[in-house]
Amino acid sequence: MNNKYWQDQKTGLHWELKTFGNRRMEYTIVEALEYAGELNADKCGGFDDWRLPSIEELSTLCSIEPYIYSNNYNEWRTWFEGVKGTTNGGFFIVKELEDNIGKDGWYWSITPKNDNEYYLLNFKEGNINSHLPNQAFYVRCVRG
Repeated sequence: MNNKYWQDQKTGLHWELKTFGNRRMEYTIVEALEYAGELNADKCGGFDDWRLPSIEELSTLCSIEPYIYSNNYNEWRTWFEGVKGTTNGGFFIVKELEDNIGKDGWYWSITPKNDNEYYLLNFKEGNINSHLPNQAFYVRCVRG
């Protein structure tokens, strides 16, 4: 791990490491794409091909198989109660990134659910859901 990215040895992907200053910054999808462009312009870690991850790529950072939320809160809550003791530092994220995450845990993917929403992964609740692109959530860029 260097101070700009962490390389996942299982997937070969390079994941952006957040600084203390930008760890808590939230973005709309458009802002998140602009942010990836800024990383590329700055050649973050020596690379200029940073991008938003797909939901599949983002899921590889989850320390459990993420729950795909289906608008049934009681079903999800039962599942969550069964797995919440397995979190790393309160988050369902690989150990290497547990100290490098936003407080609420929602991260954008570039994968659309439909014409109006994009998938997100919540590392605090271990689930996948979708939201409108004008809502603000965290982003962790990837390359590889």
